[in-house]
Amino acid sequence: MGDATSYRQTWAYDAHRRIDGLTNTRNVGGKPETVADYRFAYDLNGNPLSQIVVTGLEDFVGDDRGFEVDRLNRLVGTVYYGSGQAESTTFDRLGNREVHVNRQGQTTEYTLANPANEYATINGQAVQYDGTGNLCRDEDGHGYAYDEQNP
Repeated sequence: MGDATSYRQTWAYDAHRRIDGLTNTRNVGGKPETVADYRFAYDLNGNPLSQIVVTGLEDFVGDDRGFEVDRLNRLVGTVYYGSGQAESTTFDRLGNREVHVNRQGQTTEYTLANPANEYATINGQAVQYDGTGNLCRDEDGHGYAYDEQNP
């Protein structure tokens, strides 16, 4: 049992109940170490501004990122400071996603199906909804089921 590995997350919150700290630790063979210790900053509307790694393992240090929100408080961009990579999302006038570009530069396009703002396709792949608007099949073919608590 001395070689067992365990993991733990510790969360800290600010006065507005937003996460302002997250520490991931692991214990390997009785030796605890910090995997990553994050701090978060927010704007006056409560939108995230940044995620900074204070300390941690080499793979995590340098994973700092900044967030961009639009005037409607929607996340529209993320910049990864260590790599210089970025993600972006564009929305139509009703707030539906139109395009998302991930940090590798891959683009996902969204096409609306109807006035209920359900998507017909995501990245050219059809998606399906049930009669109450719940997603039943996603663009990767994964199926979803809902119980009576989500009519």
